[in-house]
Amino acid sequence: MTAGALKRSSDNFSHHRGGAKRRNVRTDRDGDLVMDGPKRDRVGKTTGPGRARGGGINTAALQREVLKHVASDSSQGGPIRAAKSRPTPQGHLVELKVTGWTNSKASTQDDRGVSSLIGFLERHASKRGSLFTQKGRNPAHTTRIKKSKVEGDVLFIYVPTEEVSAYAKVDGFVFAGKNIKIEGASIRAKSSPNRQTSPEPANDVKELFQDFLSSRYNLETKVLDLSALGTDAKLNSVGMFNTTSTQSKFFPALMKICDAQFKTAQEKKETIQSVALAGNELSNITAVTTLAQTFPDLQNLDLSGNKFDSLNCLIGWKNKFRYLEHLVLSNNPLEQLQPGWETEILQWYPRLRLLNGVQVRTEEEVAERNKPKKAPLPILGPNFQDEAQIAETFITSFFAGFDTDRSALVNMYYDTDSNFSLNVNTHAMRDPIQQMGHKTQGWDAYIRLSRNLKHLNNPGPRAARKFQGPDEIRKVWTQLPATRHPNLITDQQKWSIDCQHQPGVPDPSGQCPTGVGGFLITVHGEYEELDTTNGKATKHRSFDRTFILGPGGPSGVKVVSDLWTVRAYGGYVAWKPEGLQQHPPQQETPKNLAEEISRITSMNIMYSRMCLAENGGDVQKALAAFEAAKANLPQDAFV
Repeated sequence: MTAGALKRSSDNFSHHRGGAKRRNVRTDRDGDLVMDGPKRDRVGKTTGPGRARGGGINTAALQREVLKHVASDSSQGGPIRAAKSRPTPQGHLVELKVTGWTNSKASTQDDRGVSSLIGFLERHASKRGSLFTQKGRNPAHTTRIKKSKVEGDVLFIYVPTEEVSAYAKVDGFVFAGKNIKIEGASIRAKSSPNRQTSPEPANDVKELFQDFLSSRYNLETKVLDLSALGTDAKLNSVGMFNTTSTQSKFFPALMKICDAQFKTAQEKKETIQSVALAGNELSNITAVTTLAQTFPDLQNLDLSGNKFDSLNCLIGWKNKFRYLEHLVLSNNPLEQLQPGWETEILQWYPRLRLLNGVQVRTEEEVAERNKPKKAPLPILGPNFQDEAQIAETFITSFFAGFDTDRSALVNMYYDTDSNFSLNVNTHAMRDPIQQMGHKTQGWDAYIRLSRNLKHLNNPGPRAARKFQGPDEIRKVWTQLPATRHPNLITDQQKWSIDCQHQPGVPDPSGQCPTGVGGFLITVHGEYEELDTTNGKATKHRSFDRTFILGPGGPSGVKVVSDLWTVRAYGGYVAWKPEGLQQHPPQQETPKNLAEEISRITSMNIMYSRMCLAENGGDVQKALAAFEAAKANLPQDAFV
C-alpha cells in the first residue's frame, strides 16, 4: 500500500477519536461533492460498455457479474445481508508449477536455490493474501507451501485452494535476478494486449473488489476509507457506475466480499473499527444500508459531505451501531434544516462520545448510561432456611465433586428414582460490564443433550433427554466438558444460593404416602471449562441449577431432581444485594413521648402530659412516678 493511500484513509479519524478532515474531491458547478461516474448524455443513455483501457476486462461482463454476485440476496426482498464466510477445507491442495528459476544467482547453493525460492514465494504470497490479514496483523495467516518437489527445471508446489490467488500474484516476480513463472490449472493466463477473449467475470469482480478494499484499508488506524467512491479511477475505468443497476448493487457486493475475509465476528470487529463514507452525494442510506449488517460493531463512522437533509434519511441506522463512539455528519444540509438534530442522534447511539469532533458525553456519562438498570424492587440477599446445615453440606460437597470426581458424586447422591436434565439457553443476557469482549460461545458439547422445551417440541426427544438413575446420569456427565467452579468461601460474590423447605418429597420408606419434608435449592453462578491436557480454562459460562433434596442415599440425603441450565457468561451484578435505604431516626417530641407513656400506662393524653412535665420530660422518671401513684389516680385519668 502506498504512503498516499495510508494517509488518505486515516485522515477522517485521527487516533480514532479526533475530528474529521475534508477530502479534496471533485465538485460540480454548485460546489456539491460528486459520487457518480461518467455523465449521462441528454437522452439518459450511459456510455456504452467496452473494454477497460489497457486492462483487458470486458466491462459488460463485469457489470453483469456484479449484479449476479448479489442476486441471491436481493431477490429475496428487503435489505441485502452480507454472506457468512465459509473457509475452504484445508485438506484440499492445488498443484502449481514454478519455472524460470534454474539459472538464478541462488542456483549455486547445495539445493540449487530451492529452499530460498520457497521462502521467497511464501513471503511474497503472504503479503498478497486475504486483503485484511495480509498486512501482518495475525501471523497465523502466513501462507505456507505444504509440500514441494523438483523435476528437472520445474518446481512443483502444493498450496491450499484459498491461497492459490495469492501465489498467482507472484507470477513474473524477479527471484535472484531471474523472472519466475507460476502456472497451474487454477491460475488463469494473464491477458495480452491483443487478446480478444475475456477473463472469467467472477474472478475479475472478486479481484477488483479485493484490490480496491486493500488500497482503501489502513492497518495502523483500522480505517476502511470508502469516501468519494465515484472519483475512484479504477472503478470508473471498468464502468462500475455507468448504469443505475451497477451503482445500486456495487456497495452490497463490496460488503459481501469484505465480510468473506473474516472467519469470526470478533476478528472483523478488531480489524475494522472505523469506516468513512464522506463525499458520496448520499441523500439517504438505501445504497449503503448493508454497512450496518456487515460492521455492526463500528466505533467510528464518517458521513460528512453528503446530502442528508434530515435524520429521516438515516432512520434505517437508528440503534444499529450499538458501540459507535464518534459520528461525523458535518457539511450535510440537516445541520441547517433540522435544528436540534444533535439531541435526537444522541438517543440513537447510547455510547456516542464525539459528534463532529466535539465531545458530547464523557467516559463517565457513557458508563453511567450503559450500566445495568436498577430493578423496581431492591435486590436482597439469599434466603437460606437450613437449620441443621444439611443443604450447606450438600452444596459444598456437590460442586467440589462435580469438578473432580463425577462418578463418585453420582454414587453418593443419586439413586434409581433421581432425575437429571440439561438445558442450553443461547439467548441469555451477557455481562453488561464486559459486553465489548463478547466471544462466540460454542455449544457443541451441550446442545445434543439439551432439553430446552422452548425449542424441543417432539415428545420423543423430550422424554429421551430426561435422564433417570445413576447409570444414565453418569453416562451424560462423562460427555460434558471438565469444569472448575469458583471457591464457595473466597468467591462468595460469584454465587447466589437460596434454600427453602419443600413439602411432599417422596418418602423412600413408603410410610408417609403424602411425602416428607425436603429442600428446594436454587443456585446461580459461573464456571470455567477446562482443557484436560493442560488444565487451562477455555470457556467462561454462567449457570442456574435447581435441586430438590430428600431423605435417602449413603449420606442420608439424595437428589430427587436436578435441573441444570447453562448460558453465556452474564456476570454476578444481577444478584448483588443493594443496601436498604436508611431513614433518619425520627426526632422525639413532647407529643410523641406523651403518646408513648399513654400507650404503656393506659393513662389518657392529658394525664400523660402532666406526668411527663412533672418529671422534667424524662420518660423513665415519669413511668416510675406513675407506678408509685397509680393506686391514688382517679378513674378518669385512664382511657
